Amino acid sequence: MPGTPETAPESAALPNALATVTPTTEPRSTATREPEQEPPSLAVDGTEPSEPDRDISAQTRPLLELLPTQAQMPAGLILADEAERSKDEVIAALGGTEEAAQLLDDWGWSGNAFRDFIADEDAPPPSGTTFLNVSVHRFADAESAANALIVFSDEVILSQGLQEVEPPALGESARLLVGEANDVTLSVLYAQQGPIMYRIGGSAAIGSGDPTVDVLAVAGEIVPGQGEGG
Repeated sequence: MPGTPETAPESAALPNALATVTPTTEPRSTATREPEQEPPSLAVDGTEPSEPDRDISAQTRPLLELLPTQAQMPAGLILADEAERSKDEVIAALGGTEEAAQLLDDWGWSGNAFRDFIADEDAPPPSGTTFLNVSVHRFADAESAANALIVFSDEVILSQGLQEVEPPALGESARLLVGEANDVTLSVLYAQQGPIMYRIGGSAAIGSGDPTVDVLAVAGEIVPGQGEGG
């Protein structure tokens, strides 16, 4: 089990534990909700618990430097939320199992932070992207982050039916997943550089656009080591 990328943990028991999902709740005007409670047609990461700790700790604050700023975002997407997830929250999001806790321990997981961006109602992005989430997880070393990337993305493929396509040359390893689920078009990029795993997920209403262009644009802004692997 430790550091084994071939299979995802508890995939049958955790249908959304590591998946990109798109719940339907009321739109929000302020940064008050977690990615699992986004407006309709928004792609989110199922590893994101429903009630994160809004007080970002000193230990996690350095991870904010790895997330995109408003200036680095494609036109038409505006910052809506910023928060961190504790280890307990991530374990709970993985189903609260002993195996989920053991995997995080084995990988030396030590922090997560995310930012959510939503379409500007007055000037939406030409790509049709309605929502974009950027999340970073910190692990003990590059090998652990690479193993986590495979497990996380494998579960998205299994539970959400997304397809893997050729990824861009980003970081040391990368996987790009695309498809349709819950009435939206989804694009999710996982990238790993050193002990950091990046996840950039976007969504657009089916037939109205493709969020991939924005996902890759953001990745190009924040993922270091481009062209070294992936």
